[in-house]
Amino acid sequence: MLTSISRLLLLSIGLLLATMAQGSEAIKTCAITIIFNPQNETHQSVQQALNNGLQQEQNTRCLITAIDYTHNQKQTITRNQDLVVSIGSKASEWAINKVNQSPLLAIMVSSEKYKSLSTRFPGQLSAIVIDQPIARYYQLIKASMPDIQHVNTVFGSHSRKRKPEMVEQAKNYAIKLHSYTLSTHDTVLDALNRIMTKYNSVLLTLPDPAVINRRSIRSILLHAYHKNTPVFGFSSNYVRAGAIAAVFTTPDQFGREAADEIILRADNKQFSSTQMKYPSRYDIKTNTRVIKSMNLVLPSLAEIRKRMRAQP
Repeated sequence: MLTSISRLLLLSIGLLLATMAQGSEAIKTCAITIIFNPQNETHQSVQQALNNGLQQEQNTRCLITAIDYTHNQKQTITRNQDLVVSIGSKASEWAINKVNQSPLLAIMVSSEKYKSLSTRFPGQLSAIVIDQPIARYYQLIKASMPDIQHVNTVFGSHSRKRKPEMVEQAKNYAIKLHSYTLSTHDTVLDALNRIMTKYNSVLLTLPDPAVINRRSIRSILLHAYHKNTPVFGFSSNYVRAGAIAAVFTTPDQFGREAADEIILRADNKQFSSTQMKYPSRYDIKTNTRVIKSMNLVLPSLAEIRKRMRAQP
C-alpha cells in the first residue's frame, strides 16, 4: 500500500512530466534562410532586428542560415527550409532563381515588384512591401495640417495603378485629390505646373522612380518651395532633402515585421502564403528648418503620431 508521502511524490512527478510535455509541445521549430547583402547597412539592420525578434520569442526556435547573395552566385538553397526570407529587390530576384520549392517571403520590395516576381514564382511568394497604405499618407497630412482640403500628386508608370484607391480614400479624409499622370512626353515639372497652378495646397509624392529619382528630386522640391507648396514624402532621406514630413517604415521595423510573420506562420504550422502585406509599423519625420522657412506651424512629432493613431 502506498503511503501518503509516496502518493504525493508520484503526483508531483506526474505533474512535472505533464508540464514538461506541454512545454515541449508549445515550442515551435523552423528552419529559415535569410538572403541579404551584409555590406548594406540597411540590410544589416533588418537582419539584426529579425534575429532579435525571433530570439525574444520563447515558444519559437528557428535555425537561421544567412546567405550573402552578392558572393554566392552559384549557391542553391537547401530543400529542407521552412521559409526563405529575402531583403530587398535584388536579393528577391536572386532567391527566385535559387530557391528549391521552399516558400519565399520578400521584404522591403515594392508592391509592383512583388506582382512581377509572383508571376515567376506562383503560389509560393509572399511579401511585406515597402509601400505605405494610402490611408497612412492622408493621415499624416491631416494630422500635420488639419485644414488641408486639396492634395496634389503626380502618378508615374508604377504608381498610377494606385490612383483609384487614392481618389476613393481621399473622401474619407475630406480631401480632394488633384493629379496628373505622366506620359512618355511629359516632364515632372510640366506635370507639377499643370496641377499646382490650379490648386496650390500641398504636394504628396509617392515612391515611383518615373517621378521621384536622383535627377528629379531636387527640382521637384525647389519648384514646390518656390510655389510655397509643402511637400509630403515617403522616406527620411526625402525629408532631409526638403520635404516637410514623411511617413515610412524603418529597417529595424521591417525586421520586426518579418520576425512577427515567421512566428505567426510557425504557430499556425503553415509557411506557404501568397499574401502581400503593408507594414503595420511606421515612423514619421519632419523638417523643422523647411517648416520654419515656409512660415508653417506644425504640431510636435508626438502630437502628429497621436493624431494619426486616432484617425480611421
